[in-house]
Amino acid sequence: MVLARNINGFVYPPTQKREALQAVRELICGSLRRSGILGRKREFFDLDNVTPVMRGVLRERRFISSSLHTAGVCAAVLVNGEQDTAITVNDTEHIRMIFHSAGLQLKTLWRKANLLDSRLASRFDFAFDPDLGYLSSSPDNS
Repeated sequence: MVLARNINGFVYPPTQKREALQAVRELICGSLRRSGILGRKREFFDLDNVTPVMRGVLRERRFISSSLHTAGVCAAVLVNGEQDTAITVNDTEHIRMIFHSAGLQLKTLWRKANLLDSRLASRFDFAFDPDLGYLSSSPDNS
């Protein structure tokens, strides 16, 4: 399950310049690191500084998209200790929340997704329209 969100006041990642992408990454990652939202045993990956092998591992685990696997400029991933939840920064959207589980545990996944989404919404002003819902750079993420 994936939830995608963008932050008001910033151009969406696919059309942003490097400096703006860096500002968004610093804003989101700084807040997430201080908050402990994904628990104490979380791992942080700055995709500008990880090896190609680690990018492959993150892609294989479906924590990053194929576009981040090949480019990933000014992007980051925060993965919880259980490695079933990740937050990707500056993929096709400012924030992508990714949730994995074995079997058909959709209610459990939805509760986790809703809780994390609420926690992030209390920290960031998400781009939202009352008629359209959460605004996205891609129709696939709407």
